Amino acid sequence: MKKIIIYRYHGHFEPNSHRIRLLKKIEPEVPVYGIYGGEPGFFQQANHKLGSLLENNYCLKVGDRYWKWLHADVTYKMWYQDVGRHVDFDRAYVMEWDLIIFAKLQSLFPKAREGNTLCTGLIPLEKVARYWYWMNPANRPRVEDFFKRVNKYYNKPFVKYASLGPGLSAPKSFFEGLTRLKIFEANITDEIKIPVWSQLLGIEPESNGLYRKWFSYHEMRFFNANITPVRPGTIGRELKKKHGRRAFHPFLEPETFEVLAEMYEKTNHHHATDAPKQPVGIVSPYTYKINCRLMEREKQKMAGS
Repeated sequence: MKKIIIYRYHGHFEPNSHRIRLLKKIEPEVPVYGIYGGEPGFFQQANHKLGSLLENNYCLKVGDRYWKWLHADVTYKMWYQDVGRHVDFDRAYVMEWDLIIFAKLQSLFPKAREGNTLCTGLIPLEKVARYWYWMNPANRPRVEDFFKRVNKYYNKPFVKYASLGPGLSAPKSFFEGLTRLKIFEANITDEIKIPVWSQLLGIEPESNGLYRKWFSYHEMRFFNANITPVRPGTIGRELKKKHGRRAFHPFLEPETFEVLAEMYEKTNHHHATDAPKQPVGIVSPYTYKINCRLMEREKQKMAGS
């Protein structure tokens, strides 16, 4: 299987150069393609710093960063039309700039059933709707409007899922399929849209195992989308464990390649590969508020440190 990495970033050129070098150390045979989503005026600077590390460095020529954040599906379509269709690959692994890994892709990601899309924390939407930000009273109408538009235009059944954005992996057929779809520019997260587009293309989405339990304080220490940084000490302890975590988000420390490479070298590489996948869980409603208080306390600690 021919693999590629799609590296999404919008700034922080120096730290990103170190992180890309780490990826290339871990997967020296896997080419890395950049998608720059920052201010277009800084692309020349980005290319000067990172261009030599990337097979191609693609600039999204859209000024609105919020739009680009919400519409990764459209940006994947743009990238594929301009770059990806000319690239020989079977599967792409999307690495956000603040997602850091310390293991090979085949170890991190379960073997997908033939051609499936791997999403982070994939779970039926109804299971998390009570607490999830994107289903609060302000956002729910936009989400429901998106589903109505999809139903009206495509008239195909699909399961409503929730997921987390970092860690997407998809076959080439997914990216190629996006060019054939009418993609509604709905102002909602791709964490809802990507599983829908995948199903409409006949590509089953499944969980990749990177995020295991929604709204869990314990899980948040390793992987979260709440902009609560993962502590370096937490990563160090996990890397020493035989069955510890190897993917962390968000990691915001500006560590050099030398430091990151040393962390990788000290990793316990007897990490189990292709471990049996477990269904994504969710904390009990009875413990949700306790987990929220623990998360808030952790944020306060990080802010004060």
